[in-house]
Amino acid sequence: MYYILLYRIWAIVVGAISVVSVPVWFDLVTQGYFYTFVSLLAAQILFELVAGFVVTQLVAHEFALHRSIVTGK
Repeated sequence: MYYILLYRIWAIVVGAISVVSVPVWFDLVTQGYFYTFVSLLAAQILFELVAGFVVTQLVAHEFALHRSIVTGK
């Protein structure tokens, strides 16, 4: 139970360190690569969430359609 709280605190600390250290330690080109890859990872996560939702809705729709055809309801 406490692991979740520790994880959230750790994520906040690491996020704050990243926000401060990226502009300080990376030059502009490296910052561009860093933020590009972070954006791609975020897009991938969003795509996986949307794809899972679409598949779930499609399967539920087809199951209901098939069930109504078989039972006649």
